[in-house]
Amino acid sequence: MKSILNCLISVVSFIAYTNNDAMAFTISNQKGVGYSIRNRNVNSPSILSARRDNRIQQHCEDVSSIIKQTATLLCSVALMFNVHVGSVDAAVAPLADVGLREFLVKDGKELLRLSIPSTLPQTSDAEKVGDWGRSLQEHTELVRLRLEQVGFSGKTAVWSACLKEVNAAKSDLVKVDGSAEEKTNIGNKLDELANALRKQDIVDTLRLQEDAAAAVGDLRLASLVPGKLPFEIPNDYKDLPRLKGRTTVQCVLSKNNGGSFRLEDGTQSKAATLLLVIDGYHAPITGGNFVDLVERGFYDGMKLKAEGELLVESQDIDFVDPKTREVRQLPLELFYKRDSSPVYEYTSDEDMRATEG
Repeated sequence: MKSILNCLISVVSFIAYTNNDAMAFTISNQKGVGYSIRNRNVNSPSILSARRDNRIQQHCEDVSSIIKQTATLLCSVALMFNVHVGSVDAAVAPLADVGLREFLVKDGKELLRLSIPSTLPQTSDAEKVGDWGRSLQEHTELVRLRLEQVGFSGKTAVWSACLKEVNAAKSDLVKVDGSAEEKTNIGNKLDELANALRKQDIVDTLRLQEDAAAAVGDLRLASLVPGKLPFEIPNDYKDLPRLKGRTTVQCVLSKNNGGSFRLEDGTQSKAATLLLVIDGYHAPITGGNFVDLVERGFYDGMKLKAEGELLVESQDIDFVDPKTREVRQLPLELFYKRDSSPVYEYTSDEDMRATEG
């Protein structure tokens, strides 16, 4: 009885999960920030296909609802018979696009380092394809991810696992291309990190991990050819600005009423300065358009409207290209984790890839 219930609960839980909507982290065009998405004919094949897909999706949602109710019933029966079902959520493994292995990557700097395109498409096992730079990066980042998401207080096994990651990183470092000076610098940082791990000093460990991870990221960025993308952009967009690599943009915000901002350290300031990293390796047209408009002064003095704590709206103003005297329109640009180049024009729903990152 127990084995049957466990099996049914695991299967139904997995099916219920796979029918849920999943969020994917993508860089795409959004209305109101200096560019627009190309309009489509409502009678186009893609729209008609979308309507058909909507009907199919409705049926899937009905089935998903029944499955979820069944899972709830099975869990109730298990509790009634005092059956230990273990952790049902354990059958619901996190999607590969949410981070590194089983860990969520939520820090912006970490995301940028892990998305350096030393291997495109990004493999789930960098060692298998000999991408030692990425493997070195992953082992170094896993130290922080383990400590933050598994815990560290009194958990000797976690500290030991982190030390193994550092030793694996040091093995990868030998195989990575780079100058002797750069590799020696990274090696020293990894040695210091290993010592902090042996002492189980969380403050020094997190500080040294960030130093080592940043040094590895810098080494990998330096290995890329400047001004060159690892893929070709379709000829249809040859007249649009493009960003070949990464750049930073400083954005200074101020309030109309002369009010002040409360900064992260608790101090008050009349201006808030944001440092934006624009990633042309994954969104060359979107990034190129944004940088081009920044250089033209398009955003200077633009009013923003705060909608809650996380959403900001800008003026709905289109940019008229002086060369064409027409509103500049951009294609939708999505880069899926397992692809080697961006996908244009089609939404993730139209491509049936909504759960990919």
